[in-house]
Amino acid sequence: MLPRENRLTEDYDFRKLQRYGRTFRTPYFNFVVNVNKFPEKPSRFAFVVSKRLDKRATVRNRLRRRLCEALQGNLSSLRPGFDGAFYPRALMINKPYEEIVHCLNQLLPKTLLLK
Repeated sequence: MLPRENRLTEDYDFRKLQRYGRTFRTPYFNFVVNVNKFPEKPSRFAFVVSKRLDKRATVRNRLRRRLCEALQGNLSSLRPGFDGAFYPRALMINKPYEEIVHCLNQLLPKTLLLK
């Protein structure tokens, strides 16, 4: 689980992210990122897994935990002042954790979130 300071929870922030954020697509997930209103605060992230992906809560929670764990390894190397949301895709359900981490590590330099 991400530390509280790195969690995006407010509905207002989600709406702002959807409206003004930039979307990056990968085979396993979509990532939406935007600058937040506090540039000195740590970056905040959310993981949104729809029931449309799978009806079983255990599968949805596993996807959320895998993405969270993959992101936690990179938290110390991320720039502050950004909001982001991960939206897993159906391909991610049966993929090993190492592939998800590899995909995330390839995506982060493109988003300019790395220090």
